[in-house]
Amino acid sequence: ARTPLVLALDAGDTNDTFFAVAVSAHPDPARKGDLAERWSRCWIPEGNGVPLDFNAIEEELIGFVTSHRVLQLCFDKYQLRQMTQRLGRIVWCVEFSQGGDRLVADKSLLDAIQTGHIAHTGDPTLRAHIANADRKVEGENKLRIVKRTAALKIDGAVCLSMAHARAINEFRL
Repeated sequence: ARTPLVLALDAGDTNDTFFAVAVSAHPDPARKGDLAERWSRCWIPEGNGVPLDFNAIEEELIGFVTSHRVLQLCFDKYQLRQMTQRLGRIVWCVEFSQGGDRLVADKSLLDAIQTGHIAHTGDPTLRAHIANADRKVEGENKLRIVKRTAALKIDGAVCLSMAHARAINEFRL
């Protein structure tokens, strides 16, 4: 609860998942400079066009940010503008650009994964979202996380990318 965290959100509604991922500096002093995913949560729509209950999700997120040391909540603004305005009363909320910032963040996450500079809790849903991810090269040192196929979910990988980027670049965790 006292560990400094960066929390990232990527919303879904009726046809996509809503994901949250929190990262911190790696707890092992021997891995100074590495990050660790410390918490993740995925909300999955029931199907048949039934939307997720954003009020329940917001309540759970309020519980998390009030019981943990969240330095910043970064988010993809799609479907999250109102929720993050309210959450902004209790935690620093910052929109994460899905343009150029994401391209750099996604490449940085891939590098961290390939070099073993990020650890995770083993959450099976986050693991699946990362396994569902592919890459689309967008230039030198830039790429975008994309779905291997249209039906797959990658929201957890996107959250991990955003949280990783803020933790490294803004907080030097």
